[in-house]
Amino acid sequence: MSTMQIDRLLDTMIKLGGNDLHLTVGRKPTIRLHGALRDLQTKVLESDDMVGLMKSITPEQKQQELQEVGTTDFGFAYGDAARFRVSVFRQRGDIAIVLRQIPNRLLTFDQIGLPDICKDLIRRPRGLYLVTGPTGSGKTTSLATMIDYINMTMDRAAVRTAAAVRHHGADQLALGKAVRARSHPAGGDAQVGLETVPGRRDARAPVATARAGLRT
Repeated sequence: MSTMQIDRLLDTMIKLGGNDLHLTVGRKPTIRLHGALRDLQTKVLESDDMVGLMKSITPEQKQQELQEVGTTDFGFAYGDAARFRVSVFRQRGDIAIVLRQIPNRLLTFDQIGLPDICKDLIRRPRGLYLVTGPTGSGKTTSLATMIDYINMTMDRAAVRTAAAVRHHGADQLALGKAVRARSHPAGGDAQVGLETVPGRRDARAPVATARAGLRT
């Protein structure tokens, strides 16, 4: 499948306001729209289609990781129209792809429904903030909103300590699965830890992170 065809799929997804695009052998391209899956009116995907789609958006280094490990994740910018968090993996021997659209703009606490108590918590001088939930529940979006609030209202700098896909247009943000907000030297050494915890992650990981945060 050519790059032009992946462009058409992404254009359709963006136009309809879809959240996810699912591509797998033996099915038509499917988008998640308002929580429901909807097949696009196109051909059923074959193995060669999936290989072409994968190569059209996956960096060479990530293609190598897919070959060695069987799965890879990365960020993909579709011009200025949208950014996507991409998961490529093997399913029953064939390639499958899921693209999740990342908001182009940072949202406010009110827009995503975060209570005001979250503002009070991230203003505390030190601690660890766990953001948990299943895939698609808004963990990364919540972190982006909180870090943007830190950047806009407090004299602190966000330091990324683990790789993650950034929200578009947020060069001042340092988003990671564990993020520390440290004040400038003139203001002391206040720290706030922010950690996303996917449902399938080893339950011991956040505990180790918490202990490290408390030691600092």
